[in-house]
Amino acid sequence: MSSRCQIRRFGLVKSEPKLFIGIEDVRKAGHCSSGARRWCEVHDIDFRDFLRYGMAADEFVAKGDGLAFRVVIKTFARLLRETGERLEQKQTQS
Repeated sequence: MSSRCQIRRFGLVKSEPKLFIGIEDVRKAGHCSSGARRWCEVHDIDFRDFLRYGMAADEFVAKGDGLAFRVVIKTFARLLRETGERLEQKQTQS
């Protein structure tokens, strides 16, 4: 992942990391794009903006929707797993 992508994904707000959810996270959590489009319509979110910029995880969950909660939890778990795998690879290379 490029540093530019990391900055977008983990945007810094007062030096506090912030997780952003994008369409790729929705798909990796097992949901389709058309379902995400309908979800955005129901919650009055511009789908094109969501595709382009994503949404902060706390704002996503604040919609009070089970889908949003599941996507954030699955994304967080996936990122922790991927980070752990990278750390293990570094340790075995050292």
